[in-house]
Amino acid sequence: MRLKSCAFCINTVIPHDSRRNLKERETVLQVRYAPFAVKKPPQGIEPIAWFLMTNEPVLED
Repeated sequence: MRLKSCAFCINTVIPHDSRRNLKERETVLQVRYAPFAVKKPPQGIEPIAWFLMTNEPVLED
């Protein structure tokens, strides 16, 4: 996936993590995407439901 060109970038802040003693920091997220096909599971196996959650705004077509 890293070979795909960056569709857009998002500047964001990663909050501090007191458990790991990490300070708040700024970062740039590079968003890349590509179509792909997921094979159906064999008969009798329950399929997995995938979803992506984010607290960043999502651009819609």
